Amino acid sequence: MHERLQDHREQLIASAVLPTVMFELAKGEPAQIETLVARIAAGERLKVKDIKEAVGGKPKSDIPPLDVGGLAGLRKAAEIKLSTDIAEFEKRVKHILVHVGEALDTIERGKRVVKNKLAANIEIQSRHAHDLFKVIVAPIQPHSWNENGNWEIGKLDDRTSWGKVQRLLRQLGGADDWPPAKELNSWLVDEVNPALRFVIYREPLTATPLTASTAASEVESVESTEHPEATMVVETPSGAPDTAITERAQRPKITSIPKKGGSQATVAEAA
Repeated sequence: MHERLQDHREQLIASAVLPTVMFELAKGEPAQIETLVARIAAGERLKVKDIKEAVGGKPKSDIPPLDVGGLAGLRKAAEIKLSTDIAEFEKRVKHILVHVGEALDTIERGKRVVKNKLAANIEIQSRHAHDLFKVIVAPIQPHSWNENGNWEIGKLDDRTSWGKVQRLLRQLGGADDWPPAKELNSWLVDEVNPALRFVIYREPLTATPLTASTAASEVESVESTEHPEATMVVETPSGAPDTAITERAQRPKITSIPKKGGSQATVAEAA
């Protein structure tokens, strides 16, 4: 139980959650635990029966979740969708992180990173991760210039950590928007890798590259998502096809671009 709830220990203690409630909470999937802890942090006093029902215990009735009315029914339907969306988002970010980690290894060995090859491995997954991010946390607000138009999905404040994640996922989804070859190394090291590790490992984003880490561990689940104040900017949904998801162990970070023969490693773009 302690291992499954370790990442939420401080919040559970601050909210004075009873041991019996935590015991049931630990039975849930990571995404379910995230959702329930978020409700607890928001002030809900969840009981054992509430936790059991949320993590797949015996329902109060035989009515399908999507047929339960009222705002409580709407919340339940939203929780089901949120749990699924976060799990899919996690898979895609892990996939991207694996290939970015391989690119950093290439830089560390003083060899060339082929931009088009990296794009082929992560571009589509980045688009899908960006689409999922928008429906998970991005705001929806009135049309930016047409008061009678349909509401639009916006973006989070780019000054926040999750706002930076949203911006980078969108940028990763279109290789034409990536920095030129001579700037690609520093972009991957200083911006992309820290943002992805913030999502998966909860490592804080800073204004400068993060310090090196030599710990190797299995990829963890997506950590708790804050909902910072949003600023409206129109985003365009994408519809690219899906690709297979792969995972591998956590890779060490790189804080500087290694040099070979006294000069900075170059990045080549495939034709």
